[in-house]
Amino acid sequence: LRRSRGSRPREEREEGTPLGHAASFKATREALTELFEPEGDRLRLPPERLAALFLSLTFAGARGTAGDAEPSVAEIVDVFVHGILK
Repeated sequence: LRRSRGSRPREEREEGTPLGHAASFKATREALTELFEPEGDRLRLPPERLAALFLSLTFAGARGTAGDAEPSVAEIVDVFVHGILK
């Protein structure tokens, strides 16, 4: 566990204090997994895998090159849910 100077390990911080990047990313992935689970029997991939893919799409858009229009959240969700075909 990484420690900042004079602090407790990140996993031991009190509720409401910032988590480390890895812990925050894991919590987000787990929350998305929970959102996908009710539709699990209709999904092409397991909810855990879809959550990871969704986050990859979301963060890939944030790394666009200079001059590229970043995709909106609505565009990412639409393509993720409905695919790329009309």
